[in-house]
Amino acid sequence: MEADKLVTWLRSRCRRAALDLADEAIEVLAERTEGNLLAAHQELEKLRLLGAKGRIGADEVLSSVADSARFDVFRLSEAVLEGEPERALRVLSGLRAEGTEATLVLWALNKALRDLWGTLAQPAGRPRSWQRQSAALEKAVRRAPRLSFHSLSVRAARADRMIKGRLRGDPWDEMALLATDLCGRSAVPAPRSMFR
Repeated sequence: MEADKLVTWLRSRCRRAALDLADEAIEVLAERTEGNLLAAHQELEKLRLLGAKGRIGADEVLSSVADSARFDVFRLSEAVLEGEPERALRVLSGLRAEGTEATLVLWALNKALRDLWGTLAQPAGRPRSWQRQSAALEKAVRRAPRLSFHSLSVRAARADRMIKGRLRGDPWDEMALLATDLCGRSAVPAPRSMFR
């Protein structure tokens, strides 16, 4: 669910649960649950059951709410196809913190790249898979003319060689650069050792 729709949904749920959350608290909750409606509902229910009284601020939500954002490889693919570099880097950082294998993360980035390339390569008369798959791929198709598929492939190959120990460097940094490049916004800061 998109961030603004999630915030609206959360406000509605707060009214139903008789919870008075400050705007900042709702934004924190939306960020922490990363569009996961079930997790957001559970966190509101937890606040209600804890008997939260009065206006609930961001600090109370932070101390109460577990980080329910599911940092999985499919969310990474979605973020890069949507063209959201900040979100992609946050998910990538979460994957690393959770101990996800770098090989699996690179697979997800390569899959997003292959899906985009495959959609663009389809003959004009055939139904495009992005119409069935996701709005994220549709957004990526619109950005595609600005992307250098050669440069993306080179960066993916560099990350692969780093993972295998055939090239010096940090594969996580290389994958962060690949993710922002796939988003079409190479100018987003992805500093070396961003994960340390």
